[in-house]
Amino acid sequence: MVDSNREAEQRLVEYQILAQTSSSRNRTLSVRVRLENPAEESIVRFLVMGADPILVFRQEDYDLMMHWEHKMDPEAEEPVPLKGPQ
Repeated sequence: MVDSNREAEQRLVEYQILAQTSSSRNRTLSVRVRLENPAEESIVRFLVMGADPILVFRQEDYDLMMHWEHKMDPEAEEPVPLKGPQ
């Protein structure tokens, strides 16, 4: 399962599947999740694909992966330009 929005120490306390849609390629679930440490409750969409193994992605993570993007570190340094021929 891929969910980069959940903090490392957060623990899933409860979940409830609210809705499900399917296509020929994958299944989408809207899920109410309740986390603790720190406490948080939200409605999240997950994509479920495959058969063996089953892969589960948070919708936002899947979209970033499909566009070759990732969450940026807020403290990352500015990129250094490469030196080319002079």
